[in-house]
Amino acid sequence: MTASFLITLREGLEASLIISIILAFLGRMGRKDQFRSIWLGTGLALLASLAAGGVIFLTVGALEGRPEEIFEGLAMFLAVVAAYGFTTAAMLVPAIYEFDVATGRTTIEE
Repeated sequence: MTASFLITLREGLEASLIISIILAFLGRMGRKDQFRSIWLGTGLALLASLAAGGVIFLTVGALEGRPEEIFEGLAMFLAVVAAYGFTTAAMLVPAIYEFDVATGRTTIEE
């Protein structure tokens, strides 16, 4: 129980740090009009997380033994695939933009 609490606390602190960084960036860029969108997205993400947790608890929470291990393995695999996909996309976006500028498909706006 304590381990689960500490993991949840750490994840919550990480999320609040990311939101703080985004809000600070938008504030410095003079885009305070976007704060509402950030908070709306944060609230919707929190609701989606609670709903998904509830659904998983009610449907898969009763599994024991081999089925539980299979579900956990699939969940871990999907988490790795998602993390890899997001990381790859984050690395490719700047490269694609630079390629588009180099080939003349887009221009650099200042």
